[in-house]
Amino acid sequence: MTVEHGGRVFEASERLGRPLTEILDFSSNTNAFFDLEGVKELLRGNLDWLALYPDLDRSRRALSSFLQIPPSNLWVGNGSGQLIYLVLQALRPREVLIPVPTFSEYERAAQATGAKVSFLQLRQQEGFRLEPRALLQALSPETEAVFLCNPNNPTGGLVSEEGLFELHRALEGRGIWLLVDEAFVDFVVPQRRPSLERRALEGRLVLLRSLTKALAIPGLRLGYIVGPQGVVERVEGISPPWPISTFAQLILEHLEELWRTFEEGLPQLFGQREALKEKLQGLFEVFPSEANFFLVRTGVPSGALASSLLRRGILVREGKGFRGLGEGFIRVAVRRPEENSRLIEALKEVKDGSLESGNRRD
Repeated sequence: MTVEHGGRVFEASERLGRPLTEILDFSSNTNAFFDLEGVKELLRGNLDWLALYPDLDRSRRALSSFLQIPPSNLWVGNGSGQLIYLVLQALRPREVLIPVPTFSEYERAAQATGAKVSFLQLRQQEGFRLEPRALLQALSPETEAVFLCNPNNPTGGLVSEEGLFELHRALEGRGIWLLVDEAFVDFVVPQRRPSLERRALEGRLVLLRSLTKALAIPGLRLGYIVGPQGVVERVEGISPPWPISTFAQLILEHLEELWRTFEEGLPQLFGQREALKEKLQGLFEVFPSEANFFLVRTGVPSGALASSLLRRGILVREGKGFRGLGEGFIRVAVRRPEENSRLIEALKEVKDGSLESGNRRD
């Protein structure tokens, strides 16, 4: 399976001969409702840090203070993507079970450690919803780890806190690790947002989190794990000596104030998520999502659709890059009203049969 990711704005800019600012990126799931000005001011005011090495202990203490979790249960990394590989290298399970469609790096990271990978295909007719009991039935005698994304990428489906507790108890009883990628959990409405941190301090549970998404800083790369001290120590033992940059450390030291800015943008996100869903549903089949993106079944070949949109300066994520999805699916991020309107107008042209004419446009 060919692995591609969203956010390829530099490539699109070169291909179209347009400035980066003219590329409207719906393929990346970073937060369109976070005001980056505070981050920019923070970086501008501390440019002298560029000449300093990062202090990992200080970074962990800052994160510990924000989360109210002991530093010994935390590890930071160059985005959660790096941490996926490190956690699996630390645990080295014989077999990993992965529900699909989902983020492709779980499979690649498991294979990189020599693990066998098995899959649970989520059913389209059930909205790609994951049922804990179905997952338990898919376990084999060799399974030593289960990797979930919650909310799931690309579907946006959420396993409830109760469902995760049930799953964790069952897997713990069988000696199986539950690895939960919560890169998009901060976009779930607070009353439905699972809280597993305390359970991850002991037992066979590791949480992977991304600050890249919530704070819209993919260029900085920053993620962390919450897990048992023994696992954190193993991850530390195989990590590079400076797993994050000094500017990422700066973000952690000011996380409390930056998080207030993040929370201020959530009502806008929730409102635009509903508005975009309604508009998309007027055109295509849209799957329920509790993240900041939607999986859409267009019925149009995704490569042709993506090419047509790209000519209009719009990037979307093709579904065919996800195991378990075929042609006719795209994933689109929730962006600001005027940007969402531009996407909808372009998709209407496709719906109205204007795909070929769009492909002929400059």
